[in-house]
Amino acid sequence: MSVLLAVGACWFAQPTLGAMAAGIPIALVGLTVRAWAAGHLRKNLELTVSGPYAHSRNPLYVGSLLAAVGLGASANHLPTVGAIVIVFLCWYLPVVGEEEDHLRKILPGYSGYEERVPRFVPTMLPGCDSRERFDPALYRANREYAALGVFAAFVIVLLVKI
Repeated sequence: MSVLLAVGACWFAQPTLGAMAAGIPIALVGLTVRAWAAGHLRKNLELTVSGPYAHSRNPLYVGSLLAAVGLGASANHLPTVGAIVIVFLCWYLPVVGEEEDHLRKILPGYSGYEERVPRFVPTMLPGCDSRERFDPALYRANREYAALGVFAAFVIVLLVKI
């Protein structure tokens, strides 16, 4: 689904330097949140409560939404931004629910974590205490660098279209 959105966004894009100047910083914040989360995530092995996971249970999705909205704004095509929001609401929200059901079953302590940390909108104060630090090896193992590559390709397409 994300690939179809990206292709559509590139196709219909009407970028301007002003739109890119407004959208790219939002996308970069989203990519930074994703990178930060990936450097803490030991997927399906243990409950991750450090880094952005102390503020939101789903920082990868929060980061993805920010990155997508930022790129949509950079494309300067309002229907693209609308499609991004609709896909997030109709596609990703149910997926998040399924993932959380799965995590509740396999990770001890997940139910308590749910009570302390919101699903999406991050809290200012962490809902969990952890001394874990960002681990570049986890960032690489989670292949988060791929999101940066997609971002760079999208920006190049927008620059070519200007």
